[in-house]
Amino acid sequence: MFKLLITAKAKKQIKLITKLYERRAIAQIFEDIKEDPLVGKPLEDELTGQYSYTVRVYRILYKIDWNDKTVTILKADHRGVVYKK
Repeated sequence: MFKLLITAKAKKQIKLITKLYERRAIAQIFEDIKEDPLVGKPLEDELTGQYSYTVRVYRILYKIDWNDKTVTILKADHRGVVYKK
């Protein structure tokens, strides 16, 4: 099992999700990611080293630190804006 860290930016984005069932789905996905961090899709180009997990219309972007056995949630936002800087 991996330790989960959530950035301040990701926490803020999650709080802005208005539908409670979507926030609950994201919380459940965090548990899945802690169990198996490779469950997400590896990203390419300027996002190499990050992974993306789909939850309805939202994407969770995270990175894995294999040495410390931690997963850091970087962003959790709508699919139309999450990949933009």
